Amino acid sequence: MIRIGRVVNIVGKAPSGKFDAHLAYINMGDSVPECRAYIKELHPSQLIIELVCAILGRGLGLPIPEPVIAYSEDGKKQLFASVEVSYPDLNQFVEMRDTEIINTPQNLIIFNKIAEWSDIVLAITFDELIANGDRNTGNILFDGVSSFTLIDHNLAMRAPFAPYFTINNQLMNIKLLFTKDELSKQRLKNSINQITRDIPKNLIIDVQKCLLSVNGHINIDLLHPIIHFLEERILNLSDITTRKIEVKQKTLC
Repeated sequence: MIRIGRVVNIVGKAPSGKFDAHLAYINMGDSVPECRAYIKELHPSQLIIELVCAILGRGLGLPIPEPVIAYSEDGKKQLFASVEVSYPDLNQFVEMRDTEIINTPQNLIIFNKIAEWSDIVLAITFDELIANGDRNTGNILFDGVSSFTLIDHNLAMRAPFAPYFTINNQLMNIKLLFTKDELSKQRLKNSINQITRDIPKNLIIDVQKCLLSVNGHINIDLLHPIIHFLEERILNLSDITTRKIEVKQKTLC
């Protein structure tokens, strides 16, 4: 079940992000005290995509903040809200020149931590499933040690986009940066394919049911094409992975 909330008070602008996000207190209308969440106003289709991706990713077991359908203080605007996670994004840790990540020992340490993250293969598979080519240092939160949280998925599944098209999967790029030999590449490909096969058959439909359960808060006409895309996309993941991770079979003999 997804919760519905009302903005009570806006604390201030989010420290980073592309969509004018703000930190706010939200009242959920239940016994739970007001919670802090990041809110942003999105195009209706992007709001649905953000909700679908968050629910789907959490259903897969990924660390993604709880999504909330929120309304402005006057009740006139529907907003996407993401319950606050206490640690910052990667922009606070990586060294950059202007907007470009530079090749430094410190950055390699951070990227190696991502490559060795316990959920990295699942996160790679998730980004491929939702066709998310927008993974960047601003939408990966880091506790400074070894834990990461994924946020901001409203630029996934950008139309027009066919279910069999590949994306620039940044998490896969990072993993491959530290996956040099052919045997390790084959193992990575096998792991992604195994995760794909293990995704519960009803998960995507369960995401749809979750959103349909909040009748009156969801644009059904926008939801159905997104669900259909995911149902088609998952059937193409194995082929996409094979095309993206090329392995020289002769080295495995």
